[in-house]
Amino acid sequence: MMRFAACNLSRQEAATRLARRRFWRRRPQLPQRLELVYLPHYLFEVRTSMTKPQREKITADAIQGHFAYFEESIAWNEPVIAAERFPFQLSPEAAQEICLQQYRRALLQTSLNHRRHIEIEHVRFLGEFYFPFWVGYFRRSRGISFAVIDAAGGQLQGPKMHNVLMQAFGVG
Repeated sequence: MMRFAACNLSRQEAATRLARRRFWRRRPQLPQRLELVYLPHYLFEVRTSMTKPQREKITADAIQGHFAYFEESIAWNEPVIAAERFPFQLSPEAAQEICLQQYRRALLQTSLNHRRHIEIEHVRFLGEFYFPFWVGYFRRSRGISFAVIDAAGGQLQGPKMHNVLMQAFGVG
């Protein structure tokens, strides 16, 4: 059974958070259109060596394999709003390889900060799931742009997620 991360952000809250302020406008620009999409992800458990073994859960999106830390507080439920579900484009093995390269960079940063060598001891595949994102479309002078917000936690996403969505939509 496929798992879905809970969508904790309503359409109205997403529109408010995505509203853009332009320096020449007094009012924020609300999105012209707003849609909920579910992106496929893989979940992994990684055991690392520090002074004592440590376990972390990380995710890789199944479109480009980008790494993110997994928040244990995420609730699971069936989607309550009809939304686009994108197919898994990368295999778990390919996504794991890309994700672990990025995770190693994060570990290197931690190693340098703590002055300890940290290595990945073991990686375990935990499964597949879908994660919700609100996508807001904005009219610009030369076309349309979009902004993305995490529908589970409400965090505005950056250029990495733009690239993932462009590929998911078949544009990039």
